[in-house]
Amino acid sequence: MKIVLPKRKKSSHKGDNGKVLVIGGSKDYVGAPVLAGLAALRSGADWVTLALPEKVGWAAARLSPDLVIKKY
Repeated sequence: MKIVLPKRKKSSHKGDNGKVLVIGGSKDYVGAPVLAGLAALRSGADWVTLALPEKVGWAAARLSPDLVIKKY
């Protein structure tokens, strides 16, 4: 089976090709939500927001500048 992805328009802007929200993490662990966010970026979404506890939000922000971090 051949998978064909649509081509991106040269005039597209951030968010035109998919938005993803990942809610997760705990006060001690940040790995799984960050990995899910990075996988979403690699799969074609161009706006990925991670909603994380404040303590781990700072760590996640350092791992990739392409992830939007919302701390709660």
